Amino acid sequence: MSAKADWRREIRLNRQAPRRDGSTGKLDNCVVTTHLAYATPEDFHTLLSSALFLPEDWSNDRERCRRAGILEDLVYRPKWRIALELHQEAQANGIRLAWLTADEFYGRPVEFHLELSRRGQQYLLEVPRNFWSWCRQPELLHKAHHGAVGRRLKRQNPLISTVENLIAHSPIFRQQTWVAYLIKEGEKGARGLESQGGTALSQRSRRPADT
Repeated sequence: MSAKADWRREIRLNRQAPRRDGSTGKLDNCVVTTHLAYATPEDFHTLLSSALFLPEDWSNDRERCRRAGILEDLVYRPKWRIALELHQEAQANGIRLAWLTADEFYGRPVEFHLELSRRGQQYLLEVPRNFWSWCRQPELLHKAHHGAVGRRLKRQNPLISTVENLIAHSPIFRQQTWVAYLIKEGEKGARGLESQGGTALSQRSRRPADT
């Protein structure tokens, strides 16, 4: 099956560590879970799977976890790693997603982009404004003694920049108009995004990553 997927987070957690409730936009006593949902253009949507996010301070205090009834094998993992586990589980069950979407919590780490690309998964991820990127592929030095890992960028290359600066100053984006899309109707009204199209190559270890 092929359709657009969306990561959604539902929140309710402990009194000592309030978290941001994604449904209200407020800090509250919350439990954080990562969800993989499935949707089609025909307005069919369903929840495929979900997993609990355990904060690192809770994971390091196993006695506290036992008092709260948390299983011993549940430990801290970043939410983007949980998302990859859910995606892998869906693939193992024969589910194929045309597109996968996620918010900034998942779009911030480059490793999440790289793993989705390695799996051949098309995706649309929100990234923070200080996410570093190129608009075109920089050239690498090809000297043999540099090796596969130590190869550096040629000096005459486009400068890497934050996505905020690229959108504001790059001709690729300045010559475009923003296109508005409606995502859903929420408790506080309509939620949507504005989009421009262009190539973005993210940075990893001072070299471009294929994202």
